[in-house]
Amino acid sequence: MRPSPCFCQKIVYDSLRRLYPDGQKQMHPLRAENDQRMDNLQVELRKHQHTLAVVGLGVIGFGIWSIVKSALYMTLVNPLQGISLADFQNLTGSDREELVGLALTFLFIILFDLIDLRLRWKVGRQAIAISRDEQTASIGFYVRTALVAIVDGAEFVVGVLAMVGIIPSEESLFDRISTLLMDITSVVMLIEMIAATVMIGKLIKRIRTENAD
Repeated sequence: MRPSPCFCQKIVYDSLRRLYPDGQKQMHPLRAENDQRMDNLQVELRKHQHTLAVVGLGVIGFGIWSIVKSALYMTLVNPLQGISLADFQNLTGSDREELVGLALTFLFIILFDLIDLRLRWKVGRQAIAISRDEQTASIGFYVRTALVAIVDGAEFVVGVLAMVGIIPSEESLFDRISTLLMDITSVVMLIEMIAATVMIGKLIKRIRTENAD
């Protein structure tokens, strides 16, 4: 009586299991290597996605902090406080012009902070969306990120010039140092954001290529 095909297959399978106790990874070393490479790519992708999400939140936080800092200055240090319309009308020409210039400067700072917050909010939210694979990085995203980095870099240069006395500044030494640290931290975060976004795009493209093969 001839053995059934299923019985023969079971014998072959049991023999292979004894020869290769670790299963299919030893029977198919190339497949195991591909799986390991894919796992490594996924781990690296998640790492850059996490970095991008954290940096995106940080960019939004810096924008909020700028608004808070300006509001605190306007509330605590504002030299315009306590000046009524009658006091303004009693000022002489030069003093009045100085006061108007100071008020216009404050107004410009507030408008600049609001625009900066809107820009950082958009960049940060888009970075978080990219980290979640909800959208891809566009040219506009890179342009906006570079623009914020340029602004922060310019503020850092101005802060350094004020620190060495080239540009006059009424801020205390502590305030100037803290502002410099904030500016350089923001620039580093934005550079890291661009780098993480580029790496995510490359890794996603590579993973798709590996899966297609």
